[in-house]
Amino acid sequence: MEKNNQFKVAILWMLMAVGIVMHSVFALDGIFFGAKLQLPDTDGSEPAVFTVAHIVFEILPLLIAMLTVFITAKGFVWFSSLWASLLCLFNTYHLIATCGEEPFSIAQIVLLAFVLTVNIMLTITLWKSLKGKAHTDECCTK
Repeated sequence: MEKNNQFKVAILWMLMAVGIVMHSVFALDGIFFGAKLQLPDTDGSEPAVFTVAHIVFEILPLLIAMLTVFITAKGFVWFSSLWASLLCLFNTYHLIATCGEEPFSIAQIVLLAFVLTVNIMLTITLWKSLKGKAHTDECCTK
């Protein structure tokens, strides 16, 4: 992958991760207006699925962003392309599902549309880079 594309891809991964983090923060807005956010029949402990979701959708994209700056191996770019494609499917579903939620939040819709747009740009950039110049088989760039 060309250096220019490496940095584009790293920035897109970071924007996507930051957007998802902001999505979680936006969900807390109701606290400032007296909303009770605790779900019925819960004890305040976070279910394991949410911990996994934080790792998969927030931390892993940040890790991939960092590694993208240093790793140019074709296998890594393939992994990134596949992961970005899977996240694109998830982000599409999540945006559509959020449109039907109550209470309706235009800020969440706009943010998730931005995240999906970034995800699409990331996916296209990664797949184009696989079709472009040859990748090095080395782990890191020199």
